[in-house]
Amino acid sequence: MGIYRQLALGAPFTLDLRKATSIVDGKYRDAVRKQRYGCQMNELTKRVEQWYRDNREKLGEHFSKAEFHDKTDWDPIRGGVNIELEGPGPAWLTIAVWNKGDVSAGALKTGWKDPVWIEDRVLGPTEDIASLLDSCLERFSELVQLPR
Repeated sequence: MGIYRQLALGAPFTLDLRKATSIVDGKYRDAVRKQRYGCQMNELTKRVEQWYRDNREKLGEHFSKAEFHDKTDWDPIRGGVNIELEGPGPAWLTIAVWNKGDVSAGALKTGWKDPVWIEDRVLGPTEDIASLLDSCLERFSELVQLPR
């Protein structure tokens, strides 16, 4: 009987971590990140929200649409926050910061075949999120030739 069937039926099972599936590996990585970053995970998304509040007026001047979505409540590790911006052209920038410490920022413009990934990595525990977000905006502006 497979491990998923055993889990669904509530049957006892043994698990060799060296042969664990990617789902189990992902949960292990999340546990390691939670142990490593501790309460900093929630602080990370709070700093992103604070940056958005501080820059809302500036974003409104340059973008026709600026939205902030908080998805931290649904999962303390895999939850996160998104900033979605729409500029002239039209061009879009989406920045996602996850509780577990990942950040991704993708830009897309009408006529482009694929998005351009400005950031896609794991943040360091002491990294300044405000300067990272400012850098993403600057690189997006350069990519789509937005006025500053």
